[in-house]
Amino acid sequence: ALSLSPLDMTFYGVPMHSHISAPNRSDAQEVPVMYFLRPTKKNLQAVSSDMKNDKYECAYIHASGPTNATDWEPIREEANRGKIKSACSVYSDFLSLEDDTFELGIRDCYYRLHQPSLAQGVPDLIDSIANGLFNVLITCDLRPIIRAQRGTVAHQVAQRLLARMRDAIAKDAN
Repeated sequence: ALSLSPLDMTFYGVPMHSHISAPNRSDAQEVPVMYFLRPTKKNLQAVSSDMKNDKYECAYIHASGPTNATDWEPIREEANRGKIKSACSVYSDFLSLEDDTFELGIRDCYYRLHQPSLAQGVPDLIDSIANGLFNVLITCDLRPIIRAQRGTVAHQVAQRLLARMRDAIAKDAN
């Protein structure tokens, strides 16, 4: 979620805003649209649908979080038509409370990690934590030493975080 209120967005020149899954979003064919979204398949399909239906003049996409290359395929088609002016990852799946403090915004995280009845959702939660930490590290340009006790949830988060960091370093090397 954005950390600006609707009043603040109006102050900064944003005349209207809506959630991407809102059923009756306005058409504004004469103006560009700027999307701030988590790049899920559903969200990217909604953007593609907006562009195919000429809902807006063009689009600027700012994706927050991990992406899958195949999910971007509909967006590539619209980019070839010239409807997508830019698309970038902003690594902002966290809230910075102060210079040295951040929050991932995951509700009931501790409870969900340690409640046996909720075990089926733990892998997704671990991914969310690792992705959020990765975004903080990328934004702050940090390369930490990662240590965690084996056999714990922290170890699983550390393994996923390490894998994400290695992938990012490998992409930068190419």
